[in-house]
Order: sequence, then structure tokens, then C-alpha cells
Amino acid sequence: MEEVIVVENLKKVYRKTKRTFLIFPGETEVLEALKGVSFTVKRGEVVGYLGPNGSGKSTTIKILSGVLHPDEGEVSVLGFTPWERRREFLESIGVMFGHRTFLFWEIPVIDTFLFYKEAYGMDKETFWERVGRLSEILSIEEYLEKPARELSLGERIRCELALTLLHDPDVVLLDEPFLGMDVWTREKIRAFLKEVGREGKTVLLSSHQLEDVEEIVERVVLLDRGKIVFDGGLDDLKQVVGWKRVLVTFSSPPGPLPYVVRSVGSTAELRVPREEVSSVVRELLEKDVVDLTVEEPDLEEVLKHVVPGA
Repeated sequence: MEEVIVVENLKKVYRKTKRTFLIFPGETEVLEALKGVSFTVKRGEVVGYLGPNGSGKSTTIKILSGVLHPDEGEVSVLGFTPWERRREFLESIGVMFGHRTFLFWEIPVIDTFLFYKEAYGMDKETFWERVGRLSEILSIEEYLEKPARELSLGERIRCELALTLLHDPDVVLLDEPFLGMDVWTREKIRAFLKEVGREGKTVLLSSHQLEDVEEIVERVVLLDRGKIVFDGGLDDLKQVVGWKRVLVTFSSPPGPLPYVVRSVGSTAELRVPREEVSSVVRELLEKDVVDLTVEEPDLEEVLKHVVPGA
């Protein structure tokens, strides 16, 4: 399958001059945001690009979208060098930063959409078909006639996502797209992004809403302090944690149990070493069990294990 994002030995350094006595320059502070990052993403992949704050996620996405120029390394997106910002490249990508708006603040949302229709050279029929589809999926019909300044954060983010996908880009770069959204809307967006991947689009998704990421991606690239510490399948990442969660409910309080991390009345949560799951489950079933479930650790627990302090 074609590789549409190729990153090789990517490095980025930020330099900030400290000031003394308010106005006089002092020492220069150097922050290595990216320290030789390399990865590829194939067409149709939906990849989670994860890590704690300050790990380099947003810096990478800004470089991939052409907003920033790296200090070292090579980057190709759809065969283009992003920071050259050629028109063909810009027409082929969609970028969304949850902390930044591309909507015009004082005019109705639909007028912003119409501006980008002209910028991307979209014909009238295609434009309104896409507006209708995205409005239905993201439930933004009632917001189209409102200025962006009148929208709540969650409402604005939904409109931003529609704008990002309006021109039907081949590569979609999303940095914190779930900010301020209710559970119902997040579910619809998860389903939509899965469909985007099935349509052959390539999605790189950075988010702290790990339960959403877990529902969407099959592959994870995990950063810590500017370096990749894991790149592989989501299931493989979970195998890094040496235990499984066992949730069990008894007809009455069971007394002492092995590997208990939480117990309330007749319900207990156990974290059982993987090699002992079968034997522990057999032992539990000898008691008066009402319900028993064995689960993999969720993504948040995995990240805390792989990246201490995340």
C-alpha cells in the first residue's frame, strides 16, 4: 500500500531568550521538541499520534501541514515537501487544530464555508452536497447562520471539523478534535472518521481523549519528549502491560481475593498477571459468581505504563 506520509529523522529546536530586569536579554533557553522522529503512514490508515503534553505531537503536525519548517530531516506528504506550500499540496490536505479557529469570527459559519468554496475552486453542486452531508453527520445545521463568536466551544469545534473536510482532502491532520464535545457528538465523529479511513483517506489523529482514539485507530505512534517510544498496532501496545483487568460480581461479599485493586460490596476489580488469568478465573468461578468479565487495559492505563508521568 502506498506510503503517503514519510517522516525521516525529523528534528525541531525552539530557542527562547530569557530576559533579566524585564528588558535586558539573558541566556537563551533551548528546547528540543523533536529529536530524530521517523515514521510512515500508508493510504487509508487512521493512526493515533499520542503522547503527554510537550512530547512533540503538535510540532509534528505543524511541520506536516507546512506551518513550521524543521531544523533537520526530510518530510514528504503525498509526494510534496509541506513547507514549500504548493497549491496542489494545500488542496490535498485538511488540517484542524482544536485550540485554533479557521472560522471567521464575525460572520455566519456558512459564509466562511462559501469563502473556502471559492478558495478551493469547488463547483456549486459539490459544495452544497458536502455541506449537507457534513451538517447532518456533525449536527451543525442550526449553527450555519450564526457567527462563530456566538458558538460554544463544542459547537465551534464541530463546525471546524466540517470545514476541515469540506474540500474532500486525501490526508487529514487532526490535533485535539474532540475538545468540548458531548458524548453523543463524539460517537458520531468516531463513526465518521472510521468511514473516512474506509474511503481511502489517511488520518493522523492527536488527542488526549484516549477513549475516542481507542475506538478509531488500529495503529499508534507514541511520543515521549521528542522521541518515538512505540510504533505499532493498538493491540500490540496493550500487550506491553503485563496484566489484564478482571471484573467480577458475586451474589454476596466473597472475602479475600488475589490481585484486587478495588472492591465495593459484592463487586471487585482485579489486575491479574497475563500468565495467571486462566487459573485465577477458574478459582473465581468456584465461588458464587453472578458476572465475570476479562478485559485488556484501556489506552490511558497503557500510556501511563509506557510513559511514566503521562
